[in-house]
Amino acid sequence: MLEDLPTELLEDIAEWLPPLAIRSLSHVSSKLYRALVPRIYRVVKFRAASEWALNVLNIDKFFIQHSKSTGHLLHTRHLKIDAPIHLTRFNRCAAFNIFRAVGLAADPFSSIGTPDNAKAHQQFLGDIGDQVGLAFGHLSPGLLRSFTWRLGTCLPAGVLDKEGYLIRYQANLVHLSLVTDGSCSHAAGHLGGLCRLSSLEAIEWEGIQHSSEIELLQKCIRRNQRRLKTLSIGFSASAGRPDFSHRVLGQQGSTLATTTAMVGPIPTILPSLTDLVLSKAYLQRSPQPTALSTFAGLRSLKLRDCVNSCEFLGALSRLQNKLQLRLFELCFDNLPVDPNKANLEPVIAFLLSFQGLQHLYLKLSNFSHTHQIGDVIRHHSRTLETLVFHEKQLAPIDNERLWWDTRDFCSSWLFDGAELRHLDRLSALALCANTSFVRESLEPGSQASHLQVLHIRLTGVDHLHRDIQSEIISQIWTEDDAGRECPCGCWSELTRRTSHPDCDFDFATLWEEQSVEPSGSEAFCSESAEIKEVLNFADWAFGPNGLPGLEILAFGDFSYEERYQKQRFLARRKRSIRFLPNHCPETRKHYGWNFCIGDIDDASLWSNVGWNGSKFLSACPDGGPMESPDEW
Repeated sequence: MLEDLPTELLEDIAEWLPPLAIRSLSHVSSKLYRALVPRIYRVVKFRAASEWALNVLNIDKFFIQHSKSTGHLLHTRHLKIDAPIHLTRFNRCAAFNIFRAVGLAADPFSSIGTPDNAKAHQQFLGDIGDQVGLAFGHLSPGLLRSFTWRLGTCLPAGVLDKEGYLIRYQANLVHLSLVTDGSCSHAAGHLGGLCRLSSLEAIEWEGIQHSSEIELLQKCIRRNQRRLKTLSIGFSASAGRPDFSHRVLGQQGSTLATTTAMVGPIPTILPSLTDLVLSKAYLQRSPQPTALSTFAGLRSLKLRDCVNSCEFLGALSRLQNKLQLRLFELCFDNLPVDPNKANLEPVIAFLLSFQGLQHLYLKLSNFSHTHQIGDVIRHHSRTLETLVFHEKQLAPIDNERLWWDTRDFCSSWLFDGAELRHLDRLSALALCANTSFVRESLEPGSQASHLQVLHIRLTGVDHLHRDIQSEIISQIWTEDDAGRECPCGCWSELTRRTSHPDCDFDFATLWEEQSVEPSGSEAFCSESAEIKEVLNFADWAFGPNGLPGLEILAFGDFSYEERYQKQRFLARRKRSIRFLPNHCPETRKHYGWNFCIGDIDDASLWSNVGWNGSKFLSACPDGGPMESPDEW
């Protein structure tokens, strides 16, 4: 039947199908194969398997194994060079990895900055460049629309140099995304062609540190300022917090003074900019009008750990032409600031100064009077569709209370004020809270709830000692489940993927041992009790008396892709569930839980959600993608 359809119609159908479905459909017949191959190879990603061998992309093996398909790269419009970024930043480049010095005549333990180190770094980037060059050789010149570099290393020669491949053959790029290691002693090299790209509509760059990198970025922004719609800039923790207006946009004091005296609307350096993300940047306490004009046309604004965030937002709230934001995200730690001066009032004033906000994401640390956020929620209640609120407060981390650090904190005002019951349009909610509080707040109006995604947030770095995923599987997978699978096969699939030795640990033993060694097992038992509470909450939420529209329930930290993979759990609605009256634990033994284990990489997971659910789960992250918990 499908073979009778015109090729153009088949291509339109493929636009609505997940990647796996398109691949399966392409094997049905030769006509479908020819029609769908351009769609299958439109996005190509080459990924390093390990952080410890980032120069092993296996691109050469791809061409050996797929020699008959190399011509399909002519259809590629989006090329991604990717790698996992977990907990090890110190080994991104060869300058920080002694293993890549093997084979050199010099001492592999030579210090950073020596000629031997430079040679190792050059060889390392040469390995990457040779492999990337193979892919470049099979692309159609002038047709690549986006290029993503997420290795977290320096770029090798021949990619983004003044005479690099992208400048010579793919100058029509509209989207450039970079994650580099600014702390590498050889950083800022091979980037001279950045300021020659003139068709960019989106620039994303994480890991900026050196002045030469900032200068190149400034020139690139200037060259693309009329068409630039998306700008995402993240500085390294040791970058010295460069001034966004002066160092990045290049706005000088004399220009500001001249512009202030102008009559009428103030011209902006980025007239098309709608989405802005700033991480670890410096924002002026009392910005000039030109600096504020850059923000005037935004629809999405994300500020993550930027200096003077509160004061700057207060200045934005006083703009004559109010902002028309649809999404706002703020991550701000009050710890380094004078507690007598810092407060939330400028942030509250900013959020109350305009209307129509659809997505509000907040992560606030060590602020008092956070209950004022309730006024903001009520102010935007008619339009708010997704809400993230994560609060952290100073807490002792030792029994003697000598050492203190910020830790997750449950905000009781959210539940006392019943703020969550009056958000009729809310489809996604993320809270750092106890599941019992969340259930108590949602249960009275659960049947009228429109929630599709619910996220019980944790900070992954605070729970690195735990394997939450294995803890949950251990309690779900019992002896009674042996030989029996969920109709969708999710239990057995995730069990096969989880190879942790504690996966099948008997938690009942821990309860029995509590009287023998109370000091050693009490903490573990409390964690076990927390997991039981989470599972019971999930069973209620997806059950007949729970949240009828709920599709996804997330628990833990989903920031930075798989970085905290063991500190999180995902559940989804069970399509074939057979609801019975009085669905008690005894009945569950025969019919299973009311939910299935979800996989964040499953494209079909979000098929019933009308927006990017994975981005929602990863909102308001801690730190940055190039930072390790060892450095926090």
